[in-house]
Amino acid sequence: LARLADRMPIFGGTAWSQEGLIVALGDSNTAGWGVGSAYSFPSQLNSMLHQRGYKARIVNAGVNGDTLGGMLGRLDTSVPAGTRLVIVQGGYNDVFQRTPPNVIVGRLQGILSRLHARRVPALLCGFFDPKWDAIGRKLSAQYGATFMPGSTCYSPNHRGPDGLHMSAAGHSVVAQRLMPVVEEGGFIPHID
Repeated sequence: LARLADRMPIFGGTAWSQEGLIVALGDSNTAGWGVGSAYSFPSQLNSMLHQRGYKARIVNAGVNGDTLGGMLGRLDTSVPAGTRLVIVQGGYNDVFQRTPPNVIVGRLQGILSRLHARRVPALLCGFFDPKWDAIGRKLSAQYGATFMPGSTCYSPNHRGPDGLHMSAAGHSVVAQRLMPVVEEGGFIPHID
């Protein structure tokens, strides 16, 4: 696996870049709806990174009910200078609200293109739908992002009481699936 961080070097000497800031930008599944932010996949991934000796901090920028349009609108405030990686996980609410597909694609393209222009690597999570995963894979290739299928970023076998959002165990599964990609990507410094 080629070092993903080598494809998009990070410039700047902020404390964030030295610490290895990762932002999880998303909707309610990112935020940890139903389980609380302490059990969300960003929080669990953060703990895993620390346990393995990485100097990293993951900021959970998940917002309940958010859409890709909302994420695009708050991108610059949610992703500070020096961010080493953005995990983008969303789109379910856009589909649920019957947003026209071309609008959804445009919003996703907007997120990836702005991150690319800022030279911030992105890890795009698919929608757990083969058609949308194909679109996400294509856009990721276009903007130099890493694509993870929706089946990696969501655990249908670990749903919470509402049948849609993940349980704490589901968040743990997702964190474990994302860990090798984050670790092997070279986005964050290891503590010596």
